[in-house]
Amino acid sequence: MYANVALRIPSNTLYTYRLPEDLEKDACIGKRVLVPLRGKEVVGFLIELKESPEFTGRIKDIITILDEEPLIDESLIFLANWISSYYLCSLGDCLSLLIPPGLSWKIKKFIKRIDFSDIEYLKKKAPAQYKILSLLNEKGKIETAQISKIIKNPHSIIKSLEEKGAIEVIRKIKQPSTPSKKQKEEFQLESHFTPNKDQDEAISKISLALEKNRFEAFLLYGITGSGKTEVYLQVIQKVIDMGGQAIVLVPEISLTSQIVNRFKARFGDKSAILHSRLTNKERLIEWQRIRNNEASIVVGARSAIFAG
Repeated sequence: MYANVALRIPSNTLYTYRLPEDLEKDACIGKRVLVPLRGKEVVGFLIELKESPEFTGRIKDIITILDEEPLIDESLIFLANWISSYYLCSLGDCLSLLIPPGLSWKIKKFIKRIDFSDIEYLKKKAPAQYKILSLLNEKGKIETAQISKIIKNPHSIIKSLEEKGAIEVIRKIKQPSTPSKKQKEEFQLESHFTPNKDQDEAISKISLALEKNRFEAFLLYGITGSGKTEVYLQVIQKVIDMGGQAIVLVPEISLTSQIVNRFKARFGDKSAILHSRLTNKERLIEWQRIRNNEASIVVGARSAIFAG
């Protein structure tokens, strides 16, 4: 099996790699993978899986699959493709914008010994290799960054031991483990409001488009305090009742908390908030709530459209 991968480099080309058999069961569109590129190891997004490649040149293997679950789905890949085409930037860069900054991109390398034959002959012939294997005998598994503190420039030595089948190199990325959740807030939920004639007319027209699963744009015009937000609230309630989710975009971050308070008063913990003033940890918590269907409504500025 083969995979087309979008890399975070200034190129819009998808790179083709072969999936080793032991990785095929974990391969899934939307996961990040580690691949070789021009003598380096780089992270990319798995975009397509194919039985046979279109590329006719030499094809290298994917090194490892980094994520346990897909971070993006095909609808977000479609959106990223449009952004890439419209704004003339690479697909890999666009995809990296769709996931929260709290997710790690740093790869950690570990080595462990897999061949336990006698190593005494290396003591004089290859003392650096002997030292690494002796350390592995003591500790079982070591991060390569720790070896760099003991042996200068250990990369060629590690590569030599790997080629001999003496060690295995394990590459890992920090998984988006569920962060500690913020303390659950208590809300005094609002009662349901009965819409007036104008509100009811707007709600009915928008609801008709929803029921027919048809895209339409609606403009609500009214002075401040005329009841536009109540129309949004009741239409969104209908979306939730139909099993859907809603994104509420506000023009300025400064307006977000005001709108969020109104939505939380109506929907409680079903509302999530996304904007650039949140810390990386806060954004990751909200992203996971949305991803796990714990929040049905996303309120935020422009970046909230990437909530997925």
